[in-house]
Amino acid sequence: MSYVPLHVHSINSPYDGMITIEELVARASFLGLPAVALTDHRTTYGHFEFYRSARERGIKPLLGAELNHSSLVGARGLYHLTAIAADNEGYRNLVRLVNAHYTKGREQYVTPEELSEFRGGLIILTGCLGGEASQAILHGNLGREREVVERLIGIYGADDIYIEIMNHNLPEERLVFDHLAMLSKRIGVPLVATNNDRYLKKEESEYFDLLVAMRNRGNEGKIEPQQAEFYLKREKEIEPFFYAAGDAVHRSGEIADRCEVDPFEQGSITFSTAQSPDDTLQEMCKRRFLLKFHNRSGDEASRLRKTLEKELLCAEREVLAGFLLFLHELFQQAVGRGIWLEVMGGNLLESLIAYLLNIVPLNPVEYDLVLETFATSKRGVPSSLELITSANRKESLVALVGELLPGNTSYYLVLQEEMSFQTIAKELAELLGAPDTVKEELSRILGSDRKQRSLAKMLEGSEALTHLYNNNEVVRRALHGAQALRGRICHFNQNSSRLAVLPAGTERSVSFNHGAEGERYLLCSTSAIDSLGGWIIGIQHSHFLAALDMSVREMRNDGSEAMIGSGDEETLDRWIPEVLDDPQTYALISSGDTTGVYLLESRGVRDLLVKIGPREFGELINVISLYRPAPLEGRLWERYVENAEKKGKVFLPHHLLAASLEGTRGLLLYEEQVREVLAYTAGLECDRALEVERALKSRDSGDLLSKRLEFIRGAMDHRVDEEDAQKIFDFLLHNISYTHSKALSCSQAYLSYRTAFLKTHYFERYFVALLNSNMDVRDRRKRYIEYLEDKGVEILPPDINQSEVLYKVEGDSIRPPLLPARASEPRELLDIIAERARGGPFENFEGFLRRMYEMVALKTTLDLIEEGVFDPFSMSRKDLAARC
Repeated sequence: MSYVPLHVHSINSPYDGMITIEELVARASFLGLPAVALTDHRTTYGHFEFYRSARERGIKPLLGAELNHSSLVGARGLYHLTAIAADNEGYRNLVRLVNAHYTKGREQYVTPEELSEFRGGLIILTGCLGGEASQAILHGNLGREREVVERLIGIYGADDIYIEIMNHNLPEERLVFDHLAMLSKRIGVPLVATNNDRYLKKEESEYFDLLVAMRNRGNEGKIEPQQAEFYLKREKEIEPFFYAAGDAVHRSGEIADRCEVDPFEQGSITFSTAQSPDDTLQEMCKRRFLLKFHNRSGDEASRLRKTLEKELLCAEREVLAGFLLFLHELFQQAVGRGIWLEVMGGNLLESLIAYLLNIVPLNPVEYDLVLETFATSKRGVPSSLELITSANRKESLVALVGELLPGNTSYYLVLQEEMSFQTIAKELAELLGAPDTVKEELSRILGSDRKQRSLAKMLEGSEALTHLYNNNEVVRRALHGAQALRGRICHFNQNSSRLAVLPAGTERSVSFNHGAEGERYLLCSTSAIDSLGGWIIGIQHSHFLAALDMSVREMRNDGSEAMIGSGDEETLDRWIPEVLDDPQTYALISSGDTTGVYLLESRGVRDLLVKIGPREFGELINVISLYRPAPLEGRLWERYVENAEKKGKVFLPHHLLAASLEGTRGLLLYEEQVREVLAYTAGLECDRALEVERALKSRDSGDLLSKRLEFIRGAMDHRVDEEDAQKIFDFLLHNISYTHSKALSCSQAYLSYRTAFLKTHYFERYFVALLNSNMDVRDRRKRYIEYLEDKGVEILPPDINQSEVLYKVEGDSIRPPLLPARASEPRELLDIIAERARGGPFENFEGFLRRMYEMVALKTTLDLIEEGVFDPFSMSRKDLAARC
């Protein structure tokens, strides 16, 4: 095989590479490269996409990583080593070595012992200028480079070690090149030429210089041309640099010939141990159907039954009956452990089966929600699920998932987040020396543009930006640099609100790092997880759901069940209102007095509530949907208000749209409305409808034209005039950018309604629960207390003999806790309350000190003084502190 790039860095090496995976494969194909390696710093992130894409293009993918290791010969410092997997065993060892980097605290490296332990199946190159052999030469430690290479031979064997040489006409590279070439002849270890590729084309070097300057901005941030050609090269471009190195260039191809890797094992999660999950699910759903819908009319019951039968067939076809049974068990077990779960995103919100199994609280049929699929792109793999929890006990929930899915592996996710165009432009303007006034003006202009548009489009839409661009060379260079680097600067953030479950066996082909508490974070994209057969759950703690949970539990404990009900065996402690039509609740919502109400607290949404004045649940859903960026930019709420005054006489391009748009006053707000229109005007359903919907959203000219023709043919088959069909399609095309999932708005509105209901009918009790659910968020507590005081609610002072661990209601007043910030660690506070119950109230400060001696730390006592709990003893806080 001819020359193959063996040392390539993508954007997954932050600030060191500016090549995306797609670009790397496309460029390698264009250059006619037979193979190419991906060797990012200490990660296998991107390997799956690279492997799949390269294979599709007929390019051999080589999977590797640039490792960071402590000295092989007892020197100080950390060094680079290039490792490439020769076979599947080698890839598993590469993964283990990447994992080992993240077991040593802040520093990320592997030890010689770990290199030795995980050595099988790996081909090792001695590394770039940061390699230990190169560093020994650069620092004048001649002879040590030989020790390093001999130690590598001792670990991996002579056949799997190559001395890596680079040449970009840099002086230090020339020095290292000559010494390593001599070393190769002396000890018989072959040379291999690499280019340390960082970007695609030679003309991109200017932007790579900017990227390096951004990386080094802490070291004066100077922009110095690298003068090195770190771009992806062909054989004829790299050969002149290595004419004196014999077969070093062609040896890269020999190494590529040795590599045969197919490491990504696809699996499936066994969600249920039931002998026949399909039969079990069907029997359970039919039984629950009779219990929930026994009093429905014949036509309605028939409609519900048809929906259920369709979903059961879908679950069977997609091999996901076991998944639904697992979710039912997960929700029941979670509630039994004091964790209230609710679905706040995902297609299960549209599922009647999920409603019957008490996974979702709203009957989707009542809100015109239709389930299209339970799965992602393949059978047996469910779509991701977004959950909110009432208790910040993520570890308990993760443990529960592990108990219910034994043999599978759970990880949190590392998410790749692109730096925005605006942020890059502002950083570059500073690096390039723009005056403060220019930086402020640029920041102001870019900050007002929320759309992710190209630079040309931004200039076209902003006179101020165009003026700055035309009149300031620094701004012009910063903007061009930001455009070139857009999508090429990424940060990798540990995200404990996303959990991935991988099928047994697949974990061997993915790497992970460790969090502060030892938790594992997967270095793998969500698309790779999906393709491997994994499942992703989003888990967010909601203080509103926590307040709801606390309020309901307390009211049930003290018998205040008149309006919330006592719950049932299936839902346990979860409160599911039978009706959503309480007039007093809607009066509060329509007044805009929605502090403390989920999703309705901001000034903008409060103004919108006053203008629209929702009086029933459907209108509340619409308000939440109207208060999203796209509808707000289009000022759809104005049309919504205006159309209410027209009393149904709203102009539409065709009368067939009236039924779908009646509930939104003639506006297209929901994806579900789009699908409904496609179904009854053109007979397009399921996959065909989704394809048309995607074409409408993407506006890709070629695809859009074919889908337009498909829609018009279908509409004409359904006796719609061709001209009318064109008008309907254009209406969908012009308005689809405003749409999103109605199912999501329904779930959001449901939580909004319940929190508003509790605020309306149990004001002090609900706000006490809100305060208690925000014990660790000082600003939020302060805001709620100020609101309560504005409403005339007396906030009593904290008192050593009256206060407890949490806020509590005292008559019509609210008593603060002993220490608001200490509710998460209440042991000492509980000791104080226990002693107070045992020995009676504390009569004075000295009595407190005597009775709580050795039970309460000095710092806690001082915190209590500062909080004012001893103020009733009529001593100054300064005097109290002096007596401690």
